[in-house]
Amino acid sequence: MRRSLLLTSSFILSFAFVLRAQDFQYSQFYAAPLYINPAFAGLTEQHRMVVNVRDEWPTLTNAYLSGSFSYDRNIESINSGIGVIMNGELSGTGQLWKTEIAPVYAYQFLIDEKILIRPALKVGFNILGINKSKLVFNDQLESGQSSVETNIRPSRFYADFSTGVMVLTERYWGGLAINHLNTPNQSLIDNSPESILPTKVSIHGGAKFPLPSTGGARSTEKDITLAAHYKSQAKFDQLDIGGYYNHNPLVLGIWYRGLPLKSNKQGAINADALTFLVGVKKEGIYSLGFSYDLTISRLSFTRTAGSFELSFIREWAVKKKKRRRQFIIPCAKF
Repeated sequence: MRRSLLLTSSFILSFAFVLRAQDFQYSQFYAAPLYINPAFAGLTEQHRMVVNVRDEWPTLTNAYLSGSFSYDRNIESINSGIGVIMNGELSGTGQLWKTEIAPVYAYQFLIDEKILIRPALKVGFNILGINKSKLVFNDQLESGQSSVETNIRPSRFYADFSTGVMVLTERYWGGLAINHLNTPNQSLIDNSPESILPTKVSIHGGAKFPLPSTGGARSTEKDITLAAHYKSQAKFDQLDIGGYYNHNPLVLGIWYRGLPLKSNKQGAINADALTFLVGVKKEGIYSLGFSYDLTISRLSFTRTAGSFELSFIREWAVKKKKRRRQFIIPCAKF
């Protein structure tokens, strides 16, 4: 029994520190614009507020909870977008937690009045910590055993730098984001090798295809958006690909997560989840989306119960004197 408890506690502690090698993810990635790429900052008429919440693998006790809140706005007079994003996550039985606040700046310029280029920078201020009262150490199970408890610091602060760029037209767009340029140390154990947060590279793009109207005074906007998002961090990489159908105000979508042409270490197809989305939106005002990830990996749906995600976007513009026409991209967002 004691041996079982000891192995369990060792696993918990290892899990808590190793899992930080990867960033958390959103299935509704285009409903988390400042999280996917800082170059999305200000890609709105004037003001935008975004809220994202994700509960991943809820049947695994305290597996992964994450959330984001962001605000950004377009400053037309200086061809810029500014914003701030706050991220929080809670994971592992040891209650490992992390909070980040990051200001974002993007600059934009046009080429031939048709192509919009948006380079951007994000500077994150992070605090990572763990609730040690949730952990079980060797000396609590057997007398005379050494413990690493005294070497564990309750929290660590670090800065984190990211950059990104977007290239957009009226119908197509693509982007590149590079996160953790400075590969910060996030180890919570003193006198131990550094626990480096690896650089993450994100490549994303898509296209929006308007559909013909059925006609009549009550006809509504209809379109199909296809998009893909590839992420690579250390030894891990992943692809989200799919799309959604918009028949204002209803939005329906389906996504596949995995790398079907790449096998994992066990030789099985690298498949993670199917994501199903339902939402409502009013263009330029608000959107509300709910998605569910159906686990299709070896981890299995019966063990994880999948993942649930909610997104809310609110956009607004204040009344002011007539402004010059802006180049607004309607497609690169949910």
